[in-house]
Amino acid sequence: MKRDELLIIFDCDGTLVDSEGLAHQLFVDFLQTKGVDADPKEFAQNIFGKSMQESLDILSEKYQIQFANDFVDNYRRELSMHYSNSLCPFPGILNVLGRSPYKICVASNGPQVMIQHALKTCQLSSYFLPQTIFSAYDIQKWKPDPDLFLFAAKSLGHTPENCIVIEDSDTGLIASNRAGMTTYFFNPARRQTNVPVDKEIYNYKNLLTIIESEF
Repeated sequence: MKRDELLIIFDCDGTLVDSEGLAHQLFVDFLQTKGVDADPKEFAQNIFGKSMQESLDILSEKYQIQFANDFVDNYRRELSMHYSNSLCPFPGILNVLGRSPYKICVASNGPQVMIQHALKTCQLSSYFLPQTIFSAYDIQKWKPDPDLFLFAAKSLGHTPENCIVIEDSDTGLIASNRAGMTTYFFNPARRQTNVPVDKEIYNYKNLLTIIESEF
């Protein structure tokens, strides 16, 4: 396969940027204000990779609490401040993006404003043109539905069989499989998954070498 025929689709949160801990802690802090002492690890397992609405529905049912109408806006505003102060890219990703001979894009369940803020904060914006940043909110389809990945590939002129998806959540892995794309599980925490994957990677040290050897 020629290098320009291959597209690498990155998830954003938990894949390009180390944001999941910040996002989950904000939720845990909110639950504490409601008298819920949630275990952070168990909490993360409940909503990991889920859309915002699905996360709120799960938490409302599990803890029997209600979220105010302005909760999402306030949550994202506070999360954005945390991003500005604490968000970091995963080690090695800058080198991968800077040296990649392949086309790259981002496809995330998050809204455009949060994706772009995360990329800018972590100095990743220069690697992604605006037309290569895809949000589930743009098409109103969220992972594990495969449509976001399929939309990204089609928009950039690629077929599913010529795409590699790099994901950290089961939700994203399932979406990649459903899209018929090669699925790489980015797993720095070495957690267990029951979702079939084509490759499991723990860091970005040899990613380009691995892709080169397989394609």
